[in-house]
Amino acid sequence: MYAMIMNAKVNGEKYYVKEMAQNEFMDIKELIKNKNWVKDEEGKKISWSKVMEVSVLHSQPTILHFKYEFDADSARVNVEPHQTVTARNKRDTRLTANKTSASFSEPQLKLAYNKSLPVSKALHTDLMSLCRAEAIPTYYHGFYNSLTFINSPDDHLHDNYDEDEED
Repeated sequence: MYAMIMNAKVNGEKYYVKEMAQNEFMDIKELIKNKNWVKDEEGKKISWSKVMEVSVLHSQPTILHFKYEFDADSARVNVEPHQTVTARNKRDTRLTANKTSASFSEPQLKLAYNKSLPVSKALHTDLMSLCRAEAIPTYYHGFYNSLTFINSPDDHLHDNYDEDEED
């Protein structure tokens, strides 16, 4: 399988395929919650489907530089939400100011899946048939034998599986 993907290109360098275990996939949905994805620093609405290039500087991890055209100047968006801070002065009047979070902390990511993802019963049956016919090398049989399956005609198994996994 990997050889087929690596050799899929006719010209240029082969694709690099990195094999990953299920416990290496992280749920990144928390990263985008409560962030500013709507307007750039000039107050213009960001059209993400038209963005052609995005870059981030290590020294400014909350600032995204983005371009709608490769040869255009980049616009900026600070994805950290502006928090309203309230303070009282000596006369007891309220002062408010917009302030961005000065410290950037790394988020605590959770695993994307807490148990094996099932395949459909039909796919499992077909894979077992391919193993018995030795169309799949014996080396991989242990992996395919360990797959769990569900009886579902639904082609979007992973979507339904994610809904069941909500806290």
